[in-house]
Order: sequence, then structure tokens, then C-alpha cells
Amino acid sequence: MDIIISSSESSSIEQPSASKKSPSVEQPSASKEHIKMRTTTRYTTIQLEKMKTVAISLGWKMPGSTGAGNTEVLALCREIGVTRQQFRCWVYHNKKKYA
Repeated sequence: MDIIISSSESSSIEQPSASKKSPSVEQPSASKEHIKMRTTTRYTTIQLEKMKTVAISLGWKMPGSTGAGNTEVLALCREIGVTRQQFRCWVYHNKKKYA
């Protein structure tokens, strides 16, 4: 006597597959990774006022490294204790707010 298995019965039978992963092995996920955030520079009110006055006098455009206004920018940066790059970034981010 031969037993015939129909296609509906064969799909209900669970076959062991190679694609199943062991529950004990954890895969690294993006949510578990620690991402180091950059710290933002905090300026005092005196620094902000001085940067704003110099930025207005420059027309909210940074001079080149050999430009006429570069000596004014470097003097300001030494006076208030910020780098030229920090001042340049501040001008870029605040020109729409104050101009």
C-alpha cells in the first residue's frame, strides 16, 4: 500500500533549514552602537557681541587668509580667545539671523 502525501500536507511539515540562526548568537545592531557626539562651543555674551560687530564690519563674509580684513579677524580671535575657524563657523551659521 502506497501513501501519497498531498502538497498541502507537505507544506505543513516543518523542515530544518540552514538559514535559521541560533538564538544564542547576537548580531550587532545600529541601535546598540555608541556614537560619540561632537561638543558644541559655548560663547560668552562678550564674545558674541564682539564677533557680531566684526562680522557686520566685514559684511558677513570671511576674508581670505591673505585678505585685507584678515588682520582684523586674527586680532579679534586673539582678543576673545577663539580660533579663526570657530569664528568662521559662527559667521556662517549666524549670518541669516543677524544680517
